Amino acid sequence: MTTDAYVIRPAREGDLPAFRELRELAGPGFTSLQADDAALEARLCKSAATFAADIAEPGADQRYLLILEHRETGTLAGVAGVKACVGEQPPFYNFRVLRIAQVSFRWRMLAQARYMLMATAPHRFSPSVVSELRGVVDAAGKSPFWEHLGRHFFKMTFPEADTMSATTDNQFILDLMPKYPIYADLLPEEARAVIGKCHPAGEGALKLLQWEGFRYEHVVDIFDGGPLVTAPRDSIRTFRESRRMPLKRVDRVANPVRALAAKPSIAGFRCVSADIAVHDGAALAGAGVHDMLGLQDGETALIWCNDAR
Repeated sequence: MTTDAYVIRPAREGDLPAFRELRELAGPGFTSLQADDAALEARLCKSAATFAADIAEPGADQRYLLILEHRETGTLAGVAGVKACVGEQPPFYNFRVLRIAQVSFRWRMLAQARYMLMATAPHRFSPSVVSELRGVVDAAGKSPFWEHLGRHFFKMTFPEADTMSATTDNQFILDLMPKYPIYADLLPEEARAVIGKCHPAGEGALKLLQWEGFRYEHVVDIFDGGPLVTAPRDSIRTFRESRRMPLKRVDRVANPVRALAAKPSIAGFRCVSADIAVHDGAALAGAGVHDMLGLQDGETALIWCNDAR
């Protein structure tokens, strides 16, 4: 039986140096990581406060940041974020596309951990979930969609607009965005070709989202034209199939399956991948799983696996 070498936990203020490194690796167009150090630090503080707060319903100022950490070295290998809700303050701007008569398992684990977090306390999250994927942007930070459309209204480069989006309340979008429909057929082919298309590096993420039940509904990012996909919270596959059950410690797990196990506590949330068997309403796992989650033998865990019942 094996436990993954990584654990997913809430981000802490001390993770700022690692976030800086991820920002450099992510490259242009990855809006969530484009914030400067001060803004990143503020997000980490806000996330820590959200995890620690006693919350009765989702609010616009609530943000949860999760990190994928190597257990032995403490190295941060990935990050995922969840906002409790979007579209209130600040507003959430996108283009809607209309027709008028006309990844590795660890990254999958990180993605699924967001839905395990939601299942831990559903009342903290909006019943409708959206995920925005990075659009087509080249290594130099050039976006065909922006160059042929947005730049004419906003009078700035794509990286400048992306940074402003990450660090301001986005009032500049309301002030400068076009107020009337834009006929896509009037745009150059280079721009039309990327509407609703995600960055090549995001194709694996899109497939995972589709597997979870997210659907593209012809809404795209106002800057790079990348797709926005949506799903009802309660119908997301990992959310729907996860179950609370006793986590029992055994010396040997017979006929295990690869599963996710989480500590169902917002403030103490942990999530790991491990070999687990579900039997008679309980999850059977080795001692390492309990140790990583901070759970005692027989305590309740949130389990997702193909066999969970």
